[in-house]
Amino acid sequence: MKRNLIYCPEINASSVVLLFVKGDSGASWSIRDYSQEGSVKVRYAREFGFDLKGLTQRIKQSVTAPTASTNDLNFWHRLTLQTNEEFALHDSLNGELAPTQQSRSDQAAPKANHYPLLHPEKLMSLPKSRKPEDMRRILLSPNSEDWVTWNAFAAVEELAPNTWWRHFVALAKNENPSLIMPDRWEEQPEVSFWECITAPREYESASRARMRESGNSEFVSRSEKPGPVEGESEIDISIRNKSLTLIVEAKLGSDISLRTTYDPDRNQIVRNIDCLLDDAGNTAPMFWMLVRDAGAGRSYRQLLHLYREHPSKLADALPHRNELALNAIAQRLSIVLWKDFLKVIPEPQLGNGLLSSVCQELMARVG
Repeated sequence: MKRNLIYCPEINASSVVLLFVKGDSGASWSIRDYSQEGSVKVRYAREFGFDLKGLTQRIKQSVTAPTASTNDLNFWHRLTLQTNEEFALHDSLNGELAPTQQSRSDQAAPKANHYPLLHPEKLMSLPKSRKPEDMRRILLSPNSEDWVTWNAFAAVEELAPNTWWRHFVALAKNENPSLIMPDRWEEQPEVSFWECITAPREYESASRARMRESGNSEFVSRSEKPGPVEGESEIDISIRNKSLTLIVEAKLGSDISLRTTYDPDRNQIVRNIDCLLDDAGNTAPMFWMLVRDAGAGRSYRQLLHLYREHPSKLADALPHRNELALNAIAQRLSIVLWKDFLKVIPEPQLGNGLLSSVCQELMARVG
């Protein structure tokens, strides 16, 4: 059984469709069109004026499709839209199947300029897949931090599943010799990506009070309106086991945000730590960063070192939080370079194919 998302102008001039081939004879195949949300149009081999070989000759672009259920309409519709974007097809899909004998020689072949991606079906199952601009950057931008985040952890999980966690901790300890891990930290953790956490209620209350007393008419007006003052925080990487909850902020070329819309003193590190304290429960809360550049000019390096050396500065930034808890977090702050993290990948095992392509691209981006 083979599945490919194909672009064949004679079948659909403005969208890819799913080619589903059963067996090796080439006699049993079908086309499924998911370009219309919430529906699928199915056509079987007998309905076309050509056989599988003839179809292959007409295909302009093709990518291997995941093994997700063909009944999952939402999944295939999202994947269809993403693949259309990869192939630079027209944004407005009419969803109609073109006549099989209609000539479309005027259709220019789309460009396949997307970057390799490990386990796309898993990525498409995450809420991140519903953010078109983020997905566009993942697929098309050489500067996408999300592309590095997704593929780096997919690669280490595949090539170094039993060693990457200890390696990561060793790097964090090397950068921060004062870092003391909680008991039983060695337990292999679960990793999740881009979880969204609402702003803590204590912060919302304190923030509204600050805005009312700010003397800034815009802030005062906003403090009186319903709805959260601060939007959800998207956590790049969450690493959990029974003893700890570690939030990791991933950066490639960019620095952290030093303020939010209505709070000029709330930087991205403080915001993540505030969310972390709500999320950690009874586990030890920890915050690290994975970056390409840890130079002295980076705000994230300056702030991490400031909070580590002077925990009272972190407490000043989070006055609604317990100072002892913040002191503990401050002692566990660390920063790790992507290129060092990826050294856990054993190069002789890279081989050829998709995994090799992804690893080569990773090394180029983080070096």
